[in-house]
Order: sequence, then C-alpha cells, then structure tokens
Amino acid sequence: MVVIAAIFGFVNRIQKRPKLMLTVQRANIRCNIEGEYDLQIDFLFMARNGRIYLKKIKFGHRLPVFGPYEVKKYRFINKLVINYADDALSYAPSDLEKNAKKLIKSGLDVADFCIEIGDYRTFTLIERIESERLPDQWKELPLTGWKVIVDYNDNRQIEVPFDFTKHPSSEDGAFVEWHI
Repeated sequence: MVVIAAIFGFVNRIQKRPKLMLTVQRANIRCNIEGEYDLQIDFLFMARNGRIYLKKIKFGHRLPVFGPYEVKKYRFINKLVINYADDALSYAPSDLEKNAKKLIKSGLDVADFCIEIGDYRTFTLIERIESERLPDQWKELPLTGWKVIVDYNDNRQIEVPFDFTKHPSSEDGAFVEWHI
C-alpha cells in the first residue's frame, strides 16, 4: 500500500511540473542574393502547470548550414519581438534590415523571461543569415528538417521540428533543390 502511494505521489509530481508548450505558427524564408537569407519565424508559447522561465532558445538544422566559414548547426536567439503580425519579408531587404534592428532593440531578452501559467505568448524572430561558403559557390539553405530548441526552468527542454516556406519575394531559382 505504501509503495502504491509513493508511486502515485511521484507520478502526480511529474504531471504537475511546469511544462512549456511550443508551436511554430509561421516560418518563412527568402533568399536575397546567393548565400544571404532573411527569415521570419512566429512562435506560440504556452505555460502549463506553473510558471515557465525561458533560459535559451536556438534554432537549427541537423547538418551544419550557418556560415559562411565556421559552419554551425545552430543559432542562438537572444531577443524576441512580441507578435510581429506583419509579413516582414514583404519589405525590401534594405528596409527589412533597418526595421529588424529597431524591433530587436525593443525586443525582449530571452534569458529568464517569465510566462505565467495559462498564458499564451506569441513571439517573432526576424533575422538575416548567411549560408556556408564553398570554394566556388554558396551552399543553399534547405527548406525542410529544421528545429527550434528551448531550454526552460531547471534543466527542461522542448524541441519542435518545422519546415520553412519559401516566400514569394525570394530570388528566382532559390530553393530548387538541396543535396545532402
């Protein structure tokens, strides 16, 4: 009887631990010129069973794709913009860069950001990235096989896969195929 009560108490504690729910609502990417990409990713966060304190957020691919020379699998996200509902990639690349810098300055720091129990919070990442530089060309970024990883509270982590959608303003011929 004591063993059953102990197991029930342990299971009950696990179920009551704060849990972060994460959805990628939109993930658009545009190729500006060979090797240069703009992206907009909208995240929906929800806290269940308690407060959530974000620690780190990174996004990446299973293969190293971020360049140009010291190629990495992941990029860390330090600031998030609160629910940027507009299609940021509809702006010209030079305008997007100016607007993104302003938005990021007023953005929220990821580290120790609190999401209260039951709250839904929508954040947007707007970023310009470079792909890997090969000796004779730039490697194209893939549309599929991406993931966002969020570390939160004490040693908790959630990983959500997503795919990018090619934005209509993308350079012609971009994302035709990607070889692994």
